[in-house]
Amino acid sequence: MSVLTQEYNDLLKRFYKATDYLDDNSIPLRERERWIPEYLKIARRLNEIVTEIRKSGRKLTNKQIMEGI
Repeated sequence: MSVLTQEYNDLLKRFYKATDYLDDNSIPLRERERWIPEYLKIARRLNEIVTEIRKSGRKLTNKQIMEGI
């Protein structure tokens, strides 16, 4: 497994945990809102990694993008 693939899979786990956290209405909105910049940073990096992998000639399925490479 490449370094990029490992980073992607680790970030994807964080992304889904963050999504669950941000969607949790039992946590006050102000508390959730303060984590939005970090959430966006994770999402941007996931996108960058997918772009890098595709530029290298590797094709990724939607399943791989959503569930891990």
